[in-house]
Amino acid sequence: MALVHHRIGDPGDFLSYGAEAYEKIPVDRFNVHTFICSAVGQVVTDTGAFLKNIDVFDPTEFGITSKDGRLMNVGTRKLLESTFLALLESGINYRGRNVGCYMSAVAHDMFSVSGHDDTEARGAFSGGPSMVANRVSYHLDLRGPTVPLDTACSSTLYATHLAVQASRHGECEAAVVGGCQVDHRFTEWLMYSQGGILSPDGKCKPFDASADGFGRGEAVVSIVLKPLDAALRDHDKIYATILGTGVNSSGSLAPVNAPVASAQQDAMLRAFAQARRSPQDVDFIELHATGTASGDPTEANWVGARFGRDTELLVGSVKGNIGHTEITAFLASLCKVCHIIERGVILPTVNLSVPNPAIRWEEYKMRVPVAPEKLIVRSPSGRALIAMSSSGIGGQTRISGACGG
Repeated sequence: MALVHHRIGDPGDFLSYGAEAYEKIPVDRFNVHTFICSAVGQVVTDTGAFLKNIDVFDPTEFGITSKDGRLMNVGTRKLLESTFLALLESGINYRGRNVGCYMSAVAHDMFSVSGHDDTEARGAFSGGPSMVANRVSYHLDLRGPTVPLDTACSSTLYATHLAVQASRHGECEAAVVGGCQVDHRFTEWLMYSQGGILSPDGKCKPFDASADGFGRGEAVVSIVLKPLDAALRDHDKIYATILGTGVNSSGSLAPVNAPVASAQQDAMLRAFAQARRSPQDVDFIELHATGTASGDPTEANWVGARFGRDTELLVGSVKGNIGHTEITAFLASLCKVCHIIERGVILPTVNLSVPNPAIRWEEYKMRVPVAPEKLIVRSPSGRALIAMSSSGIGGQTRISGACGG
């Protein structure tokens, strides 16, 4: 499966320089200074990474009425814009065609965040969770499968998995996958604070000994997928090829917020079996690693054990740069991987000062690059092989993939 376009701007230089996107919580989300405190019922951090101008949207561009535009959730608005540009820039003929649409977003309209007038919503059908995908396919006239998804932090990888399967089975001639995370609900910040999963400094510190929770990040990403033979036939620019994906659940093996190494490993092995590749052949692994005390060692140690070899194993995580973008986390990592493949340079992981001692670095010969370095390709073909992992709370959906240059 060929990835023929990704729409997230150009993060390559930003990531190469080891930059960070963190800032104080904007007042248009909520007034954090009223609530920040370590006490019960308060938010523990005033920092995160945020999209700009989320209130800016031109409904007339997409033939949307002013009422629908007001009631449409922010995620759907941003996915409409991002997906339209991704399809336009990919150069494929999409209107009225059998193009699948797999979308995930925070499905809360502005009225559910700030209070609403029930009479205002009467006769409008733009704010429901199903509309996250349906509005995109409707306004862009995409006539393939249309599927809204929510598997928490693995949502966009699950969406990619379903899009790949549908394309391989001939259910659509191409597919768009999109995700948008907007952190504008105060109740989520409060819930995460009381659950003890947010870092007090608001930053992700993947693989670091001081990892004490994740920092929240916002993002919107859309990608376009086509079968590889069709992309080659049409002379599309191919950023990467998706060789295999895997998905499972840990069932009742552990609480829903606890990582389970055996489930993660099983999903990754399914992906490599589908790709007909060996885990020992990878050149780099982009991990889910969010910077939590239990999550990072659990993931890194099974990866080291299963992918280990005589030579060095390089791993990383983009979350140090942009925070944990939750719904959009996989697509954000995928964009990083595309830039690694295109430039032949491994982009650095930031906010790593002292490696987490719970991770068996020396035993598994694992290392996290903290500065840009050349990607060493093991295959005689000269094509890179990169593995990716993503996990989601609530049912513990585990999805992993193998991506090639």
